[in-house]
Amino acid sequence: MIAHKREHRTIEILEKRLRLPLRRYRPPVRTASSAAGPSASSLPSGIEALWTSCRNQRPANVCQGAVSRVSSRPMRALTNSITAILLMATAAFAQQTHVQYEPPNGPGAGQTLLAQFAGDWDFVQTFFPAKGKPLVTKGTCKQYMIQDGKFLQSDFTFFNADGTKSTGTGISGFDSKTNKFTTVWFDSRRTAMSIRQSDGTFDGKDIVLWATPLDTEHAGRKSVARAHLEDDGRVLIHRHFLIDDQGKERMIFELRMTRK
Repeated sequence: MIAHKREHRTIEILEKRLRLPLRRYRPPVRTASSAAGPSASSLPSGIEALWTSCRNQRPANVCQGAVSRVSSRPMRALTNSITAILLMATAAFAQQTHVQYEPPNGPGAGQTLLAQFAGDWDFVQTFFPAKGKPLVTKGTCKQYMIQDGKFLQSDFTFFNADGTKSTGTGISGFDSKTNKFTTVWFDSRRTAMSIRQSDGTFDGKDIVLWATPLDTEHAGRKSVARAHLEDDGRVLIHRHFLIDDQGKERMIFELRMTRK
């Protein structure tokens, strides 16, 4: 009973969409001359429209075979086939619309630098508090390019002083249209995520990232991070600075990474 109602509803929807009385449509008798498939002129107006739409998206032999199968099947197969053709045309249109809205673009100069960061690293992170001695944490990091070489993923493992471990992940990208780097960071210590972005200036060697608050009502402290390679790419330095109201910078931590 449920299946019958669903089929009945499907027919009603298709009738309205195709303007074709499917209940009264009977497939033509196949003859030797029509064995290769129907011609557009021999089809009812609704299926003829589908034939034309299909021809605009798919090769002729694919459309001819599909429509031929539509016009030679009983009612249940007919509605299923028409639905499949509609979904095929809708998917092609949606893909075309997405490409027009957000056209793809390839890697730029920023990806060239990010690719040099890929590899396995040991690191020493030194935190400089406002008062007291620096705090040192060691760990390892694996960095690799993802999404066809467009983004750098950085997987960190921190060996804490109390013998425990914590992890963190960074995703770094470069938009060749705006000339800006963007990084996203999240780790096992907090539920919050942080985002940093450059100002659009890039010299090909140094990445300068400014804190971008997710909570605009509570922007927090202003900070900047700088990263560059040293020693022919064997050392990667990250330094983070706090900026006071007078614009003076104070380094809060340095991450010195050494390639394994």
